[in-house]
Amino acid sequence: MNELAMNESDTRDRVLKTMLSSQSALLAYAHSMLQDYSAAEDVVQNVFLIVARKYEDFEEGTSIVAWCRPMVRFEVLKYLRNSKREQTVEDRVLQNAMDAAFDEQQTDDLNFRMEYLRNCLAKLPSKRRELLRLRYQDQAGYLSIAEALGISLETVRKSLFRARHSLRNCVDLHIQREVSP
Repeated sequence: MNELAMNESDTRDRVLKTMLSSQSALLAYAHSMLQDYSAAEDVVQNVFLIVARKYEDFEEGTSIVAWCRPMVRFEVLKYLRNSKREQTVEDRVLQNAMDAAFDEQQTDDLNFRMEYLRNCLAKLPSKRRELLRLRYQDQAGYLSIAEALGISLETVRKSLFRARHSLRNCVDLHIQREVSP
């Protein structure tokens, strides 16, 4: 297996593991709309299959729940349509209230993650910070970065991979410390 295929496989695995760790939040969201735990499990399972196909669309460092929630909502609506169950006004109001509550929670979670990310970014060596700045702030391509820094394309790829990996591990460590008693 070549390196690109391994990186794609690693990315897919990370996204799916992240979704699995957020499965209870997605189930709660689906259940709040369906009031049927079995149906909610079916919906979230369908979303899991969608995520397995569309994992490349997920932007690492963002909330998997926020990314999956519209998929869950769409699958709930599809489930309701297929089961010929009509949505009442109360159902729609409840769904909107649940959306607002999830948005608020996700905003809080994102604020904590951003603070952790800033702290972890400050700990990276300056060369890695520069690579990340060029790639994500300046939105430079790999080839442009290689030319600007006078390094090979492969060095850019590997260095960015290592920098993202370091940041992810650092942020995860902060989160684990917060969650652990």
